Amino acid sequence: PDALELVLDLVRCGAAETRQDLVRVSGLGRAVVVDRVDRLIAHGLLTEEGLGPSTGGRPSRRIAFRSDAGMLLIAV
Repeated sequence: PDALELVLDLVRCGAAETRQDLVRVSGLGRAVVVDRVDRLIAHGLLTEEGLGPSTGGRPSRRIAFRSDAGMLLIAV
């Protein structure tokens, strides 16, 4: 899958809740993850939902799949 699909799927299935999680789980670079998350938010498929736990620095913003945004159809 391409990076956009991968990011969306990881958030949708609950494997990642923050951009930092996405970098760790996906193996994608931080800049790619930030770009893809921003694009998915702009298209209304993801949303930011508050702050995650702090690990000593600034808390991460939590991201979530917008299940109310419509349907997603994937054909194989």
